[in-house]
Amino acid sequence: HHPLPGVIVGEIGPKMAMNSNDNGFLGFNHHRVPHSALLAKNSRVEVDGTYVKPPREKLGYATMVFVRAAIALDMTIHLRKAVTIATRYSVVRRQGEPGPDGKESKILDFQTQQAKIFPSLAMSSWVPHGS
Repeated sequence: HHPLPGVIVGEIGPKMAMNSNDNGFLGFNHHRVPHSALLAKNSRVEVDGTYVKPPREKLGYATMVFVRAAIALDMTIHLRKAVTIATRYSVVRRQGEPGPDGKESKILDFQTQQAKIFPSLAMSSWVPHGS
């Protein structure tokens, strides 16, 4: 199926950790939508064109803030898993010239590796308490 000329239909694509929500958009260019066909769950447009705000406008905003905080919290769970894997690997993986003890250095001993892992480690510990 294809939309009529001047009708734009789209889907916003993948979202971080919220792919169960299917968010799309619909646009009309030079089309009139009958008043009876308008979707008016939260707000409405009167027959004369006057926009009427939803009765509980702040409730919708609170829901949006809650969902965004939940997304941030979900991301910290994934970040914790990734940082745990990277840290454990960095502790057991050895690389470089053998030291006085005959063993190579752990890659966690390198400053560049610490610069990559430690900020994420700190973030994964802090974010759940901040949100």
